[in-house]
Amino acid sequence: MIDYLRQRKVIRAAGVTLFVLMFSSTGRAFAERLYKKGEAVRTGDLEWKILAAKNLGGYAPSNNMFVEDARTEGYFVLIKISIKNKGREAEMVRDSGIDLVDSRKRVFNTYPGQRFYVPRGAAVLDWERIPPGLSRIFYVVFEVAQDSKDLKLRIKQHGQVKTVILNLK
Repeated sequence: MIDYLRQRKVIRAAGVTLFVLMFSSTGRAFAERLYKKGEAVRTGDLEWKILAAKNLGGYAPSNNMFVEDARTEGYFVLIKISIKNKGREAEMVRDSGIDLVDSRKRVFNTYPGQRFYVPRGAAVLDWERIPPGLSRIFYVVFEVAQDSKDLKLRIKQHGQVKTVILNLK
């Protein structure tokens, strides 16, 4: 049986395409697969789909009249994700299971207080339980350095790491 130690998933191009490069235990590439935006990225029983990714610039408007708009010298990235539980038991997902990595290998975690900078009424990926057979749509916000390029969303669940390249406009 082939030992999948690493799998890399990447989103590319204007319409956003997902590129998968799988490695054997020797580290040699043995398969490639292209995905289009919205296609599944599987980690265990969870099926992830990146529905949208947007560069918000240095300003993120608040969805709460009591919380100030966020500003940064870098820029904010807003990502819309669908997660479906294809298993038999409820699954917990959380924002610590994802991060952004730039071309210089810098790692960016989700933005503190991100719940105030997603569309009004939208769910934020936090500690969330997804019942079997159901899916949920979540938003996440990242703050990244101004010189960050070639951003990759890294999904870490069930001992697997999948990487999705985001082409932001």
